Amino acid sequence: MAAFPQPPVGAPGRRRTSRAKLAVIIIGGSLAGCFGLGLLAAGAVSVMSGSDKPASAEERGLVITIEDLTGHMAGFEPPTGGKETFHRVDHFDGSTELVYEYDTVATGGTLYLSSGVTVETSPQNAGYSYTGMDIGVGIGLGIEPGSEVVQQERNDLLTWGDQSRTALLVTNGQPVGNVFIGRRGRRIFHVLFAGVYFDEPEAFQELVTPHLEAIERYSP
Repeated sequence: MAAFPQPPVGAPGRRRTSRAKLAVIIIGGSLAGCFGLGLLAAGAVSVMSGSDKPASAEERGLVITIEDLTGHMAGFEPPTGGKETFHRVDHFDGSTELVYEYDTVATGGTLYLSSGVTVETSPQNAGYSYTGMDIGVGIGLGIEPGSEVVQQERNDLLTWGDQSRTALLVTNGQPVGNVFIGRRGRRIFHVLFAGVYFDEPEAFQELVTPHLEAIERYSP
């Protein structure tokens, strides 16, 4: 368990309506593994083998990066020592994934961010992958005994496309992060972060909606 040193909670963000908040306490281990398990669950219904290659600058704009997140937090700079990875995977079944991760948990920090885009070969396959990711989040949050990290449904923060779900991540009554998974047609977008959280719809939508609009125009 790690704690921020008396962070300013609820400070206004740099952008007009940004109201991201710092989580005072998070439990990093279970959160950091959460989306990895979600993607494994999705792999049960899609071909996961493929070629891994660097993603383009244009593709980076589709996912939520650490710069995007901190741009909504006044005076906050990401902890030093964070590990950032971003790559594209072209699967043998014709689907494509963009996978972004920023992790300070492995080096003793309290900030974790995962964001990605999946373009499946059909809306049906995308529906399977969406369900697999959703199940995987629940599995990941429950895998660490005593973590007590639960999802508090908050679809009032954002709904999108054919299927979507938004939640606050909560431990001991304290919000510690957010998760959003959405599907429109054969495109899926996800973001999960811990160490900061949004509990106001306008601010959360300001962060996420531009990326949803961009992936609707994306063609791998």
